[in-house]
Amino acid sequence: MATTVFFDKKFAHFVKTLCEDKNERTNKSVFANNYDLMIFAAMVGKHFNNDVSDIKIESSSKGIPDRIFKNNNFQGIAYLLALEAEKSANILKDNDDNEKERWKYFEKYAHLGCEEISTWLADRPQDEPLDIFVDKMKELAATNIELEKNESASNSNESNNNDINFRS
Repeated sequence: MATTVFFDKKFAHFVKTLCEDKNERTNKSVFANNYDLMIFAAMVGKHFNNDVSDIKIESSSKGIPDRIFKNNNFQGIAYLLALEAEKSANILKDNDDNEKERWKYFEKYAHLGCEEISTWLADRPQDEPLDIFVDKMKELAATNIELEKNESASNSNESNNNDINFRS
Protein backbone atom coordinates (compact mmCIF):
# COMPACT_ATOMS: atom_id res chain seq x y z
CA MET A 1 0.00 0.00 0.00
CA ALA A 2 1.38 3.37 -0.97
CA THR A 3 1.37 6.04 1.71
CA THR A 4 2.05 9.74 1.41
CA VAL A 5 3.46 11.78 4.27
CA PHE A 6 2.86 15.48 4.70
CA PHE A 7 4.23 18.49 6.49
CA ASP A 8 1.53 20.36 8.39
CA LYS A 9 0.29 23.16 6.17
CA LYS A 10 1.33 25.72 8.79
CA PHE A 11 4.93 24.85 7.81
CA ALA A 12 4.48 25.46 4.05
CA HIS A 13 6.53 28.69 4.08
CA PHE A 14 9.10 27.08 6.35
CA VAL A 15 9.53 24.15 3.92
CA LYS A 16 9.90 26.56 1.00
CA THR A 17 12.50 28.61 2.88
CA LEU A 18 14.62 25.58 3.76
CA CYS A 19 14.22 23.55 0.55
CA GLU A 20 13.99 26.18 -2.18
CA ASP A 21 15.47 29.51 -1.03
CA LYS A 22 19.19 29.82 -1.73
CA ASN A 23 21.85 30.59 0.88
CA GLU A 24 23.72 33.81 0.01
CA ARG A 25 27.18 32.25 0.44
CA THR A 26 26.63 28.83 -1.09
CA ASN A 27 23.86 29.62 -3.57
CA LYS A 28 22.20 26.37 -2.44
CA SER A 29 19.17 25.65 -0.31
CA VAL A 30 19.71 24.28 3.19
CA PHE A 31 18.07 20.98 2.19
CA ALA A 32 18.26 19.55 -1.31
CA ASN A 33 14.65 18.37 -1.12
CA ASN A 34 11.68 18.16 1.21
CA TYR A 35 12.25 14.52 2.18
CA ASP A 36 15.72 15.40 3.53
CA LEU A 37 14.10 18.14 5.60
CA MET A 38 11.43 15.74 6.83
CA ILE A 39 14.04 13.21 7.96
CA PHE A 40 16.02 15.91 9.75
CA ALA A 41 12.86 17.33 11.34
CA ALA A 42 11.76 13.86 12.51
CA MET A 43 15.13 13.31 14.18
CA VAL A 44 14.95 16.73 15.85
CA GLY A 45 11.38 15.98 16.91
CA LYS A 46 12.42 12.68 18.47
CA HIS A 47 15.42 14.22 20.21
CA PHE A 48 13.29 16.81 21.98
CA ASN A 49 10.04 14.84 22.44
CA ASN A 50 8.96 11.38 23.52
CA ASP A 51 5.21 11.59 23.05
CA VAL A 52 3.38 12.22 19.78
CA SER A 53 -0.06 11.02 20.84
CA ASP A 54 -1.70 14.47 20.81
CA ILE A 55 -0.25 15.65 17.50
CA LYS A 56 -2.70 16.41 14.72
CA ILE A 57 -1.42 17.19 11.23
CA GLU A 58 -3.28 19.47 8.85
CA SER A 59 -1.91 18.13 5.59
CA SER A 60 -0.43 20.50 3.09
CA SER A 61 -1.01 20.08 -0.61
CA LYS A 62 2.50 18.75 -1.28
CA GLY A 63 3.02 15.24 -0.02
CA ILE A 64 6.00 12.94 -0.15
CA PRO A 65 5.22 9.39 -1.31
CA ASP A 66 6.70 6.73 0.94
CA ARG A 67 8.46 5.25 -2.10
CA ILE A 68 10.84 8.25 -2.04
CA PHE A 69 12.04 7.20 1.41
CA LYS A 70 12.07 3.53 0.46
CA ASN A 71 14.00 4.10 -2.78
CA ASN A 72 16.64 5.98 -0.78
CA ASN A 73 16.72 3.38 2.03
CA PHE A 74 15.31 5.70 4.70
CA GLN A 75 12.12 3.77 5.56
CA GLY A 76 13.93 2.31 8.57
CA ILE A 77 13.64 5.67 10.30
CA ALA A 78 9.84 5.40 10.21
CA TYR A 79 10.07 1.84 11.56
CA LEU A 80 12.34 2.85 14.44
CA LEU A 81 10.25 5.89 15.40
CA ALA A 82 7.06 3.81 15.36
CA LEU A 83 8.70 1.04 17.38
CA GLU A 84 9.91 3.57 19.96
CA ALA A 85 6.48 5.22 20.17
CA GLU A 86 4.49 1.99 20.36
CA LYS A 87 6.91 0.12 22.65
CA SER A 88 5.73 -3.02 20.88
CA ALA A 89 7.03 -4.99 17.92
CA ASN A 90 3.44 -5.47 16.73
CA ILE A 91 3.77 -2.18 14.80
CA LEU A 92 6.35 -3.94 12.59
CA LYS A 93 3.90 -6.61 11.43
CA ASP A 94 3.49 -6.42 7.69
CA ASN A 95 -0.04 -5.18 7.02
CA ASP A 96 -1.56 -2.03 5.50
CA ASP A 97 -2.79 -0.57 8.79
CA ASN A 98 0.63 -0.87 10.42
CA GLU A 99 2.32 0.55 7.34
CA LYS A 100 0.10 3.61 7.46
CA GLU A 101 0.54 3.96 11.23
CA ARG A 102 4.35 3.79 10.99
CA TRP A 103 4.37 6.69 8.55
CA LYS A 104 1.98 8.64 10.80
CA TYR A 105 4.50 8.41 13.64
CA PHE A 106 7.21 9.63 11.29
CA GLU A 107 4.99 12.52 10.20
CA LYS A 108 4.20 13.46 13.81
CA TYR A 109 7.85 13.47 14.89
CA ALA A 110 8.66 15.60 11.84
CA HIS A 111 5.89 17.99 12.91
CA LEU A 112 7.40 18.35 16.38
CA GLY A 113 10.83 18.82 14.81
CA CYS A 114 9.48 21.57 12.56
CA GLU A 115 8.07 23.32 15.62
CA GLU A 116 11.48 23.14 17.34
CA ILE A 117 13.37 24.26 14.24
CA SER A 118 10.91 27.14 13.80
CA THR A 119 11.83 28.44 17.25
CA TRP A 120 15.53 28.21 16.38
CA LEU A 121 14.93 30.31 13.28
CA ALA A 122 12.65 32.78 15.08
CA ASP A 123 15.25 33.32 17.81
CA ARG A 124 17.85 34.36 15.23
CA PRO A 125 16.00 36.01 12.33
CA GLN A 126 19.10 37.91 11.19
CA ASP A 127 21.11 34.70 10.64
CA GLU A 128 21.14 32.27 7.74
CA PRO A 129 19.28 29.03 8.55
CA LEU A 130 22.36 26.97 7.68
CA ASP A 131 24.43 28.85 10.26
CA ILE A 132 21.74 28.30 12.87
CA PHE A 133 21.66 24.54 12.14
CA VAL A 134 25.42 24.24 12.33
CA ASP A 135 25.46 26.08 15.67
CA LYS A 136 22.65 23.89 17.04
CA MET A 137 24.41 20.70 15.95
CA LYS A 138 27.64 21.88 17.62
CA GLU A 139 25.70 22.74 20.78
CA LEU A 140 23.98 19.34 20.88
CA ALA A 141 27.22 17.51 20.13
CA ALA A 142 28.99 19.34 22.96
CA THR A 143 26.14 18.46 25.34
CA ASN A 144 26.28 14.80 24.29
CA ILE A 145 30.06 14.67 24.72
CA GLU A 146 29.74 16.14 28.21
CA LEU A 147 27.00 13.64 29.12
CA GLU A 148 29.14 10.76 27.87
CA LYS A 149 32.14 11.99 29.88
CA ASN A 150 30.02 12.24 33.02
CA GLU A 151 28.50 8.82 32.42
CA SER A 152 31.91 7.29 31.78
CA ALA A 153 33.33 8.86 34.95
CA SER A 154 30.31 7.64 36.93
CA ASN A 155 30.69 4.11 35.56
CA SER A 156 34.41 4.19 36.34
CA ASN A 157 33.73 5.25 39.94
CA GLU A 158 31.11 2.54 40.36
CA SER A 159 33.47 -0.16 39.11
CA ASN A 160 36.22 1.12 41.43
CA ASN A 161 33.86 0.95 44.39
CA ASN A 162 32.91 -2.63 43.53
CA ASP A 163 36.48 -3.88 43.17
CA ILE A 164 37.64 -6.49 45.65
CA ASN A 165 40.54 -5.25 47.67
CA PHE A 166 43.08 -8.04 48.01
CA ARG A 167 45.52 -5.86 49.95
CA SER A 168 44.90 -5.79 53.64
